[in-house]
Amino acid sequence: MPSVRPPSVVVVGGGPAATELGFVLREHAPGAVALTYVVPPPGASARPMPGVEAFSEARRRAHDLPTVVSALGARLRSGRVVSVDGDRHRVQLADGGVVPYDLLVLAPGARARRVLDSAALTLYGDAGPMAADRVIAELHGDHRRPLSFVVPPGVTRAPSLYELAVLAGLEARARAPGARLRLFTPEPAPLSTFERGARTGIADLLEEAGVAVVPSASVFEALDGRARVGAVRTLLGDDHLVALPVLEGPALPGVPTTPDGFIPIDDHGAVCGLEDVFAAGDGTTCPVKHVDVACSQASTIADVIAARAGVEEILPGPWSADILEHQLDEHGLGPLRHDRLGAASCR
Repeated sequence: MPSVRPPSVVVVGGGPAATELGFVLREHAPGAVALTYVVPPPGASARPMPGVEAFSEARRRAHDLPTVVSALGARLRSGRVVSVDGDRHRVQLADGGVVPYDLLVLAPGARARRVLDSAALTLYGDAGPMAADRVIAELHGDHRRPLSFVVPPGVTRAPSLYELAVLAGLEARARAPGARLRLFTPEPAPLSTFERGARTGIADLLEEAGVAVVPSASVFEALDGRARVGAVRTLLGDDHLVALPVLEGPALPGVPTTPDGFIPIDDHGAVCGLEDVFAAGDGTTCPVKHVDVACSQASTIADVIAARAGVEEILPGPWSADILEHQLDEHGLGPLRHDRLGAASCR
């Protein structure tokens, strides 16, 4: 009797969402699928612009991807994906190669675009003690100029900057007494799309840290190269600025995307309008960009794949936009529950 070939699962990307998918599949469906990771060759991934400060991600999962892939019993293919052919079920690579798939998982992440060149520092990852130390050091003992944290309009990792503002404010009380800290956000309040407990919790911590919040603020860079706030055009030229980049989706040809390049998915991670294709992480339309959300999406997708591979005891549930682990937990702010659990439908 001929053996049944396990379905070929191709994963584009090698970040937290991609590796989480592999670990969950190994646990829930060992040997049930043939897993291949396609990642850009070394040096081909997007990196912060030269001369731009990139903070260390204290909570980034440090891993040697080839070792992880080997431990998962998977294959590793080096190549930059340039398009997806959904009809033929294959991925096209920049070098002319193709990778066929039965099921495809897209986890390429998002592209970070620096929008405030006048910012002294730009946060490209998660907040953490190292990032807070770097921010306080930026003051150079000059407490006369405010230290302003800026969430620009657009898609960003805003929760990370809110965490950093609190950590830096608490650190400043001991190391830089008298420093003035401000937070500019386009939201009506920090974490406005999260449940009430998260909103009130972050507001209390920011107040405790001595960070003055300026809500509904649109900060932009004028033609003179200086940062200004909204229609009133308040000048931030004297401030020490710490800003976020704006995120743009991967905009992969052959994959449905929004005008800004993000991939629409349903509440089980399936890409809207593309059969047998899933997506997870910052490159999706989920407005909350965080490693916990990416891993929740990946875990759900892994369960869907396991069920499709014939693992009967797996009942996939929808993914969540909650943030369960963050730097402010030790300061009394528990899990951040999002008001809109899961994703919008594909209708």
